[in-house]
Amino acid sequence: MSITTKKIATTKPEYHVEDKTGEVVEIPNLKFIEKDVNFHKTWIDELWLILEPLANQYVLLWFWIIKNVNPKNQLIKSFKEIEKETGIAHKSLCQFMKTYQEKNGMVKIRDGVYMLNPEVCFKGNHDNRAKAIKDYQKYKMKQLEDLTNGK
Repeated sequence: MSITTKKIATTKPEYHVEDKTGEVVEIPNLKFIEKDVNFHKTWIDELWLILEPLANQYVLLWFWIIKNVNPKNQLIKSFKEIEKETGIAHKSLCQFMKTYQEKNGMVKIRDGVYMLNPEVCFKGNHDNRAKAIKDYQKYKMKQLEDLTNGK
């Protein structure tokens, strides 16, 4: 994956009044902040209108998922609910979810709860995304530990 955050230097001058002369002196205040980089802002609803007639069932499912995640970037739906709401067949849904997890697009937290990789797709501000990245990495590590331990 490409770099998604970068430290950026910003300056906001502060002003100080000299005691002896009363002169106002500008003092540069250098501050480093972390910002999101290497992304495109996309209006999902508008893109959906364009792609819907062209998309296959997996693209349609992906759009449905990103429109149904909560603020923590989690999809909380059973397979039965997803099938009912999207009309996708069970076998196709299973294949999509398996492949998307294998490609690191999402991680399964528990039955019916999945978290999208916030380095791929996230709705929200930088700070919330940074927290979601940490949470995703924690869940991913737990998933790997469970696989290693045969769970």
